[in-house]
This record gives sequence, C-alpha cells and structure tokens, in this order.
Amino acid sequence: MLRALLSILLIAVLGLATPARASRDEAAAAYKEGTQQLMWGEFAKARATLTKASKADPDWAPPYTALAMAMLELGDGPGAELQINHAGRLGVKPPASLHLLAFALVLQDKQDEALVMLERGKIDPKYRAYAARVRAIIYDRMSNVDAAGAAYDEAVNADGTIRGLWADVASFRYRRGDVAGAIDAAVIEARNAPRSVRAMMIMGDLIRGRYGLIAALPWFRRAVQIEPSNIDALGELAATLGDAGQTREMLTITRRMIAADPNNARAFYLQSVMAARAGKYDLARNLMYRTKGRMDEVPAAILLNAVLEIHAASYESAIARLEKLTGMQPDNFRARRLLGLAMLKAGDAHGAASVLAIMADRSDADSFTLMLMARALEAQGNLAKAAPYLDRAHASAPDEPAPFNINGDLMRLARASNGPVDNAWQAVPYINKQLLDGNVPAAVAHARRMADLNPGSPAAQILAGDALAYAGQHGPAIEFYRRGADLRFDATVALRMIETLNTMGARGEALKVLDYFLSQNPRSVPALRIAAEHLMETRQWDRAIAILSGLDARLGGHDAEIARSLGWAWFNKGNGKKALSYASEAYRLQPGNADTASALGWIKYKSKDKRGGSIALMKKASLLRPDDPEIHFLLGQALQEQKLPVAAKRHLGFAANAPNFEDAAKAKALLAKL
Repeated sequence: MLRALLSILLIAVLGLATPARASRDEAAAAYKEGTQQLMWGEFAKARATLTKASKADPDWAPPYTALAMAMLELGDGPGAELQINHAGRLGVKPPASLHLLAFALVLQDKQDEALVMLERGKIDPKYRAYAARVRAIIYDRMSNVDAAGAAYDEAVNADGTIRGLWADVASFRYRRGDVAGAIDAAVIEARNAPRSVRAMMIMGDLIRGRYGLIAALPWFRRAVQIEPSNIDALGELAATLGDAGQTREMLTITRRMIAADPNNARAFYLQSVMAARAGKYDLARNLMYRTKGRMDEVPAAILLNAVLEIHAASYESAIARLEKLTGMQPDNFRARRLLGLAMLKAGDAHGAASVLAIMADRSDADSFTLMLMARALEAQGNLAKAAPYLDRAHASAPDEPAPFNINGDLMRLARASNGPVDNAWQAVPYINKQLLDGNVPAAVAHARRMADLNPGSPAAQILAGDALAYAGQHGPAIEFYRRGADLRFDATVALRMIETLNTMGARGEALKVLDYFLSQNPRSVPALRIAAEHLMETRQWDRAIAILSGLDARLGGHDAEIARSLGWAWFNKGNGKKALSYASEAYRLQPGNADTASALGWIKYKSKDKRGGSIALMKKASLLRPDDPEIHFLLGQALQEQKLPVAAKRHLGFAANAPNFEDAAKAKALLAKL
C-alpha cells in the first residue's frame, strides 16, 4: 500500500513544475532513496533523505508529502503539518493529504478537530486504511476502546502493510492487557519493517516482559544498530542493561546518549540510578541535579529523588515528592513505606502511622513496615497499640498473604461491588470479596471465567491461579500460572509459581523456574533470597555467602534475615569470627525475633571463649517460639553438654517427638545418652 501510495503521489504531481534537469534528477534520486527508507521503517533516515530531496527541488511536491509521512511516524506533528501545507501549495489536493493532516493534528493534541476533518472531508479511497488508523489513534486517545479497536480492525483489513500500523495495534493491545495479541502484532510489524527502530523497540519491550531482561537486550541492540544515535533506543538499552546488572556497558551507552544530546535528562537519571545502587549518594544527587527538573514527573525518578533526599536528611523535601508519587500511584507500597519513614524522621509520627496503616494491617506485612508502624505509635505515646506491631515485626515470617495482595483502596472497591462483573479492574475486588466472605467456589468459578474471557491477558490467568491457590487447588493453580508466565514471565508470576510448586512438593520444578527467572533477572531481590535459601539448605555455603553478601551490600546492611543467614553460612564454613559478627548484627536489628536469638545463642555457645549469655539467648528463643523443634533441639544440646540433664531432656524430648522434624533422629540419639 505504501509503495502504491508514494507512486501515486509522484504521478499526480509530476507535471506541476519544470525545474532544471540537474535539480530534478538530484531530487528524484533522494526521493527514491527516502521512500525506500520509509517502506523499510527507517523513519529518521527517511526524514533526512527526503529533506535533502525537498531542498534539491523546492518546487516539486512529492518529497514534501513523503517527508510529512516520515515526520508523522517520528511524532513531529507541527513539522508534518508544515510539509503537508507546502505540498498543498504545489497542487496536492485535500483528498490525497487529508488523512495525513488529520494525523498531524492528532500529534498536536487536536483530536476533535482531526476527527471532524476525517468525518466530513473527502478522502481518496486509496487512503482509507491510513484514515482508519488515524481514527483508531484518536478514539484510543479519547479512551473509546471499542471504537478504537473497530477502527484498527478496519485499517488492518483494508491494508495491513502500512508501516507503523501494526506497531500501533501492538501498543493498543498491550495497554488493554492483551499481551498475546500485542506480541502477534509486534511480530508482524517487525517482519514488515525489519529495519524499523520502533518495531525493534516494541519487540524488545514485549520480550522483556514475556521472557526477561536478558532476552530483550538483542532487540534493543538491533534498534541501536539501525540508528546509532537514536536517543530512545539508547535509553531503553541502557535501562535494561542497568536492571540486568551490566553496569559497565550501561555506563558506556549513557555516555553515548550524552554525546548525542549533552542535556539528555534520561542519561543523567540512569547514571544517577547506577551511582545510588553503588552507595555513592552524593554523586547520584549531582547527576540528578543535571536533569534540571525534566524527570520530575517520572515516577521512578520521583522515587529516586526521594531516596536521595532521605539519605541527605532533607525529609520535608522527600515527603513532598513521595506524597506526589503516592497520589499518582496509590498502590506503590515502596513509596508509601518510604513516605512513612520520612514522616517519622521529620517528627510527624501521626502522619507516618496514617500512611503506614494500610500496609501494616495486612497479614503479610514485612518486618520493616511493622517496625516503622510500631515506632510511629510509640512516638505518639501509644505503647499498648504499638506492642502488637512490634511483636509481629520480630516474628520470623509474616502470615500467609491476603488474597491477591489486596490493599485498603481495593478493599473499598470490593465493598462497592454487588454482583458478577467481567471487567478485570472490577473483577479483582469482587472475587476477593467472595473469598473473604467464604464463598470460595463462586470466587473460583468467576476467576476461571475471567481467564477464559481474556486468554491473552497474563493478569487474568494469574487471577484464576490466585483464586485456586487460595482454595487449596494447587495443581490447577499452577496451570493458570504457567499460562500467565507464557505471556509475561515477571516476578509477579515467577514467585507465585515457585511457592505453589514448593507447596505441591515439586521442588525440582520450582528450582527450574527460579533458575530461569534469575538467568533473565539477575538482580531480583526476592528471587535471590529464595536462591540463597536453597543453597543454605543444600549446604552450598560459598555460593550462598556470595548471594547473601551481595544482597547485604545492596540493602545497606539493614536486613536481619540476611544477616542471620550469613551468620549461619560463615558458622558452617568454620569462620566463627564472621559468624558471630553477622549473628550479633541480626540480633541488634531484631532482638525480639526467636530465630535471631537462637542463632546468636548457638553461635556464641560454640565460640567457647564468648559463651556468656548464650544459654539465656537460646532460652529466650524457646519462650518466644515454644513450638519450634529446631530451637529446642539446639538448646537441648547445649544443656546436655553443660551437664543439665533434666532441662536437656525436656527440650530434646520435644524435638524428638516433633512431626516432620528432620533432626528428630539426632534428638532421640542424644536423649538415649541421658
């Protein structure tokens, strides 16, 4: 279609001017090259070549119209409008250019004017597909999803070879949650335009979600190879490299971005992220300063700025940024947690408690959130109310997660839902309400229906998996999780699959999922935690220490669980000094945690020259968690060695008779010696 369109333009206006032959020949050669680049999807190159053609023969219309098409694909509405008007003055009539002018208006946020133009103006039938594409874009911007979908279908059916059309379709489907449909459309666009930067970037974005960071890199590298100075392509490549932990290459790419655009805000932002990850906060602040406020509306940049300001003790500034971010993203728990921290440090304990309550009251709240909530209540003088949060913060692990991790905002939606719905945004709170009301069969049936209605949506498949898992139907749940993973394999579904497979006893399958996820997302903190836990269980101390040490450095040494695990790993490696150091740090962070008390007690006891208080620590652990056979087993051994048989028998007896305790046989053997 595009080839025919350009040929028609050439024939229609060929006789409108009679320039000198040399100028016409030069313009014709550039025009031919530029239109070829247009058909390949090389829009930036086409713009440069067609600009050359228009300058070679300013009175020849075809280069202006083709140049407008290139500019439209590059998002330059005003520039395209200028070229269309110039072509009109040279004789190109509205039926041959109205669809292009409408697109130019859309890019200038003049949707209403563009729609009227398309509906009332006369458009050559040859350009019906392009006009339908523009209408689809207009309806999409107006949030008229049904009309947009119908217009895209009309455009595809009329002529599916228009460059950029399938990229638009891919973007539209992806935003609607139809990942499978988006991938299909992106593949067609990449096949039709193998040298299109936009096609490569869309594929990279979809592959990043479907398979992971590493799998996406070749697509972004291909985009940069096509257009080495394309800032957007360089930015996506740099961001993906950074998330994948390939910081050296990321730095190289960001320097290329700055060389091409010395004031590029995203390049400085990405460098700031890298500096912050390395703990170089002053450098990170300086780099963010160089963005000159141009990233202030980007959520990730708002969060980074807030983190840097907290480190600099600029709490009021951090609060302002985080309040803005939580207003933009109410479900961003990381931002909400940081907001609570900043408020607490700024002396606003009441505000901190108010912000944190929505998370702290969840059954699966993390220990840091619970500790912040307890400190906020203590600062208000409400010690009685703070105590339960403090106790939960010191617990070894949170309770089972609430269905679908629903927060307070969605719970309000759930209370407003009165009947079955097919809209995904309404279905989640509705199904959650059914589960909380105890109507599990109805919730599962409705979740399955949502998955069947939306086979290309990973969220719909995960929704069904969550409902089935909550109902204890882990086999069917894993199948729905696999369907979701086939569409978008991110942490959301990977961690659910790992947990469900472990619950089913399919540990080998769970490890395969973990290994693949980490191969694509090597910096994922929750996945690395699971990997370290597995390595500890299989006594691979060196590998466990390597992962845990990396996490400890990245998280600033404020995680008691990581410190405790490092203590055990170094203890089993035979390095008592490091073991005692990490175990002591874990206890300092969580003195009321049974696991940290038991670990420090046992490691101190085995250090011999620093045994003071070790038995007391293990007794404290047994009182904090009286039903834990491992804690009783360690205490029993120590008491036996201290020639305290009566107390030793009580603790070893508990461990020996505990169901499913892997060291029960050892406990029985020690009992026999008493």
